[in-house]
Amino acid sequence: MSADNEYLSGVQAYVTLGITIAIGVFALFALLFAVLRKPIAVMVFNVLSLLAFAVQYYDFSDRGVVPSDHFSWGWGMYLYVAAFILTVVCAIVTLIDRRRMDAKADLRIVIRNPSVASSIRRLPHSMVDGARIVDTEMAITASDVTSRVASK
Repeated sequence: MSADNEYLSGVQAYVTLGITIAIGVFALFALLFAVLRKPIAVMVFNVLSLLAFAVQYYDFSDRGVVPSDHFSWGWGMYLYVAAFILTVVCAIVTLIDRRRMDAKADLRIVIRNPSVASSIRRLPHSMVDGARIVDTEMAITASDVTSRVASK
C-alpha cells in the first residue's frame, strides 16, 4: 500500500508541476503576442492560461490543499481573474482600433482634374508619400492629405 501511495503522490506532483508550467507558458505566449500586437492570439493564450489556472484551482480544492487549516485563498486568485478580464478588454480595443485605422487607410481621394493631378505629380516625393498615380487621376490616402494640411 505504501508504494502505491508514493507512486500516486509522485504522479500528483508531476501533474501539479505541469499545470503550473502550463500557466506560465501560456502567460508568456500571451505577453509575446501582446508585444507583437496580435490581439486574437493574446485572447487565445489568455483563455488557455485561465483554463489551466481553473484546473489548478480545482485540483487544489479537490485535494484539500487550499483552503485548509494552514492556507486560504489569497487575493492572487482574484487578481488573476481581474488581469484576465483586463487583458481581453485591451485586446478587443486593440482589434477595434486596428480595424478603424485600416478603414481610414483605405479611404482614397481621387483627383480627376488633369491640371491638379499634374501639379501634385511635380511635388517632392516626401509630400505625396504612398500616393498612387494613374494617368490623369491620382488617388491619395487620407494620411497624405492630413500631413499636407498639417505642414502648411
